[in-house]
Amino acid sequence: MYVIDSAIANRIVDRTMKIIGHNINVMNAQGVILGSGSNERIGSIHEGALLAISQNRNVEINQDIAPSLHGVKSGLNLPLHYQGQIVGVIGITGKPSELAQYGELLKMTAEMIVEQANLQDQLQWQNRQKEEFILQLIRAEDKDVDQLTHWGHQLGIDVTVERVVAIIEIESVNQQQVHNNQALKQIVHLLQYPDRNNLIAMTSLNQLVIL
Repeated sequence: MYVIDSAIANRIVDRTMKIIGHNINVMNAQGVILGSGSNERIGSIHEGALLAISQNRNVEINQDIAPSLHGVKSGLNLPLHYQGQIVGVIGITGKPSELAQYGELLKMTAEMIVEQANLQDQLQWQNRQKEEFILQLIRAEDKDVDQLTHWGHQLGIDVTVERVVAIIEIESVNQQQVHNNQALKQIVHLLQYPDRNNLIAMTSLNQLVIL
């Protein structure tokens, strides 16, 4: 199950608070506030979010009900879904009657951010897996062929394809660029887009290998 973390929660808060002039809270699937326009509320349990999660519905909290719930102000709380599962809640502070027009828009925006973040995480994981595979491939011995063939198949890489090996080493860059890997990252981007079926891995701060 995908988990909303503080970074994603703050991204949702920043994006959605630009849409409306109300405070936004983002809670995880346990009802803990991870992001909020009111920093003092971060880390507390939001009982309105727990209701939205347990009942899988939008929960309106008015000024009469709010004092009876822990960590809650009047507003609207909407469960966030990803791939059919509740992954958190977005809460909007204010009078529920004034917030209805914003609710579904903010929910959709938040769910799109969650989906985008998950796709980015998957892509980064795949890139790390592919880079580690390439590093193992260039150091491989005969006894490793079967294992690497299976691993390559999982990554969509055919190890039987004949390839030329090239090494690029950056010499004329300043220390800040070396530290940030900016020069090599720019070269990697140029080699990867448009796709030429290259296999690329960074072997050091100033060197990469291309198959």
